Amino acid sequence: MQAYLEARQLWPLCAGTETEPVALAEGSGDAAANTYAQLLSNYHVRVARTKSILLQMICTSRVHLSNI
Repeated sequence: MQAYLEARQLWPLCAGTETEPVALAEGSGDAAANTYAQLLSNYHVRVARTKSILLQMICTSRVHLSNI
């Protein structure tokens, strides 16, 4: 699983080395606010993608248990 997520550059989210972007101080300017909004949006997309992959793997790996 780690290799799969590493290949998709999503492993840092699972390893805890990539964290949610920190909000900027007020008055940083529109360009900084836009950059933060984009970084936050990208982060949430990556988190959702990682969760989806992990859930698919868990569900797929447990399908054989329903035949017991």
